Amino acid sequence: MIAEIASAIIAGVVLASMYALAAVGLTLVWGVLKVLNFAHGSFITLGAYFAWVALMFFGENYPVAILFAVGLSFMLGFVLNVASIRPLQGRPESENNVFIATLATSIVLENLVIIVFGGRYKPIPSLVPGSIAIGTITINFQQLVIIAAAPIILVTLMLYLNRMKSGMAVRAVAQDPDGASIVGIDNRKIYSYTIAIGCLMAGLAGVLLGVIFYLYPGMGGDLLVRVLFVTVLGGMGSVKGTIYAAYIIGLIDAFARYFVGLFWASPILFVMFVIIILIRPEGLYGVKV
Repeated sequence: MIAEIASAIIAGVVLASMYALAAVGLTLVWGVLKVLNFAHGSFITLGAYFAWVALMFFGENYPVAILFAVGLSFMLGFVLNVASIRPLQGRPESENNVFIATLATSIVLENLVIIVFGGRYKPIPSLVPGSIAIGTITINFQQLVIIAAAPIILVTLMLYLNRMKSGMAVRAVAQDPDGASIVGIDNRKIYSYTIAIGCLMAGLAGVLLGVIFYLYPGMGGDLLVRVLFVTVLGGMGSVKGTIYAAYIIGLIDAFARYFVGLFWASPILFVMFVIIILIRPEGLYGVKV
């Protein structure tokens, strides 16, 4: 029983690491632009497939593959902004229109993945082969890498937002776009960078997701449901709340899979989601408006 609980905790932290990286990008875009990017799931998928392509062409060189995946995801974030988000900003019903536009973009991207790569499942080589046994508990080295890497990446993002000039500009636009514009911040430029950073985080989460699971065209869309749970629990627009919520949801998800069954994990999270909406719709660190 102890071994099963320990295994569930390890699996939960691994899932939470992916949820946190993906959800932070989504909540950052919401906090700054006040729109939900429903193409976020497709960028999770693209990140995984970009890494797979890099590993096929450059050999099993993960640093190059990760840089290739996040770099392309970052650049495509600018394209997403120009094609699907910027033209609709400032217009009547812009939030609903952006939702429809990014949802349509997601459908297009998922079908492009099917056309280019096919619908079959694809494996990615192990990030770090091997495992370590502690008593009756076995931990893969790649699990340890993911568990250690996620907090480093998240802390780096927090330092960027709190210490770097461009990061503080992102926070300023999120808090008061009119005031930020008055002091000389180019809001449109910040919007573009924010979407690109969100897509970069989604691509990075996709790489980690592909390391643990097989690649398939709908993988990002499936993860997006849980990412939305995380953003709602943490509080839409709150990076800190999203990180805390990711680890809560990740552990609950893992324990449900281990002790209740994979079939019941999603319904349990859905019921939890409904309860959160009813009791505390603003989430852990959200603000009532």
